[in-house]
Amino acid sequence: MKTKFLLYLSFLIQTIGLSQITCDFFDDYSDPTDWTNVYIYPGIAPCSLDPQSGTLEVTGGQVVFTDVNDGNDTRIHRDLGITLSNDAWTANFDFKATDIGEGVTPIVGHVIFALSAGTNCPFNDSTYHCDISDQDGITVWYISEYDPVASTTGFYIYAKNGTAWVSSWGIDWVTAEVGQQYYMTLKRIATDFVTLDVYTDPDRTVLEGSIECFEIPDDVTDLNVLQHGNAPWGFYTRTLTGTLDNTCIFDNITETAYIIGPDSVCSSEIAEYSLSGGSGSIEWSLPGVVSYTEVGSNSIEITDWGGLSFVTISAEITTDCETYTITYDVYISESFTITETFNICENDTIFVFGVAVSDAGIFIDTISGIGLCDSIHTIIVNTLDTLTTAETISICINDTIFIDGAPVSDPGIYFQNYISMNGCDSIHAIIVETVDTIFTNETVTICSGQSALIFGNIETEAGDYTDFLYSLSGCDSIHTISLVIQPPVDVYFTLDTVVYDGSGVVLDPYITGTATNVSWSPNDYLSCYDCLNPTAFPAESGWYYITVTDANGCTDIDSIYILIDFDFAILAPNAFSPNGDGINDEFNIFGSGECDLIYLRIYNRWGALIFESIDINIGWDGIYNNIEQEIGTYVYLAEGNCGGETIQLTGTITLVR
Repeated sequence: MKTKFLLYLSFLIQTIGLSQITCDFFDDYSDPTDWTNVYIYPGIAPCSLDPQSGTLEVTGGQVVFTDVNDGNDTRIHRDLGITLSNDAWTANFDFKATDIGEGVTPIVGHVIFALSAGTNCPFNDSTYHCDISDQDGITVWYISEYDPVASTTGFYIYAKNGTAWVSSWGIDWVTAEVGQQYYMTLKRIATDFVTLDVYTDPDRTVLEGSIECFEIPDDVTDLNVLQHGNAPWGFYTRTLTGTLDNTCIFDNITETAYIIGPDSVCSSEIAEYSLSGGSGSIEWSLPGVVSYTEVGSNSIEITDWGGLSFVTISAEITTDCETYTITYDVYISESFTITETFNICENDTIFVFGVAVSDAGIFIDTISGIGLCDSIHTIIVNTLDTLTTAETISICINDTIFIDGAPVSDPGIYFQNYISMNGCDSIHAIIVETVDTIFTNETVTICSGQSALIFGNIETEAGDYTDFLYSLSGCDSIHTISLVIQPPVDVYFTLDTVVYDGSGVVLDPYITGTATNVSWSPNDYLSCYDCLNPTAFPAESGWYYITVTDANGCTDIDSIYILIDFDFAILAPNAFSPNGDGINDEFNIFGSGECDLIYLRIYNRWGALIFESIDINIGWDGIYNNIEQEIGTYVYLAEGNCGGETIQLTGTITLVR
């Protein structure tokens, strides 16, 4: 775990034609004069081998390796013109091996690409090949095992500072075939990590393989020289023929990750802290008594400092290659909040912060503290209403009650003052009402000759009757009943008996007063039963009674006797009402003595025969062809035999309903 953290944001850059890339350093190897050639053959045992027989040169716009062996210090170098960042940079270049090895087994071992902190050999000491150089450097090797196989022949990373070196040999590599063009990207992604991505297309989209998160020694710094060559530490059988081209190097944008937020807060303050710069997953860590919530992907909000006076905020950031922790110290000062509540009566006054206050409200004063935090003093003023109550007392006229010991007989409002539970005045109002004597009236109507029960007595005389009662209020109530006797309605006949000779007799009673209803009994053989003057066609002698009723419900009854005075006759009524009420529902021919019906024929107004009967007991019910006939006048013809004598009748009959 590192004690300090620098997190760098690497930009993904694809080589889509070198002309489209902005490079801090670029070389297409078109000018050989930019390069310095180095060849050292010390001839010193035990690492001395035969002199270099191959060639390494910049020609035709490429670095060309032609049978370059690994027994000598054979290389070219040039100054970058810049010193690369010690934290993050990217180097792109193209490489192709066309032939490797010598003799029976094809093997290779060359530093094809090196960035160093000077022009000395980036691998060995230039004089003593077996001694490690004290010059910082990060290199890419194209190398195979001593007993090579295809699966371990490829690209490796080698890095060193002045005292230590590391290699991905036997740990991590990218297999590379002879004859294949490769497009290489070497990145320093943090102070202590590099990666190598190998592509088979110039757009760098088809990935052949990668060496990820390769950790290099501390303090590999100040790289400012680009070198290509062999590895002057090995065997002459390791040779390489190939080309290298289009080197583009640029510093990446670096960001230092740090926590942003106040380093001094008040104990009641809510504060937000966020991570600025860098990338990766973040895990926050604070003391357990501190309450906080995560806000978004890189911020927290602290809502409770847990009573602490000092808190260290930690953020652990995990990237692809390493986990780093950064810390931030926060000092917490105490602050106080004081709240008081005062209740005053209406129209009273208190002094709040030296100011007279009579109205309800919230008053706030800020008191500067000894530390960084102010104290807030809040005073809440409530005004208490004067309590007002009321009651109503009803008394009868001339009665007396006592209020606060004083007699009161008159209506009005009387006030009493008390101290309520809240300490403020309380006003009690007594409303005195006087209740008058209640006078009520009603009218009772009876018919002449009737009686009424009034106040427990049977009364038959018209007049006003009065009694004294107690009302709901407890006071006297005078109730008057007016007895009204309606004048009588009178019906009578001037004769007790009338004679019926077969031609119909009109009943003609006399009435005094106003009758609203008339009824006859029995109602057989009458032209109507609810009219004043019906015509009777009785079949036999008998009494008929009339009942009349006025608007007040008073009634009177009288009767008359109808005496039939004929021996031989057939008779016909002049009206009938076939309405199903059982009264005069059929038109019949009546016969007296020894009379029989020969026929009865009835015609409508168009002369059509609509009824015929030869039985004196069968009459017309007002229906023809199952249809009730219309109200109106119909013609009848009848013939009967009375004691051997033929009698004919003709006339009209009225159908009513």
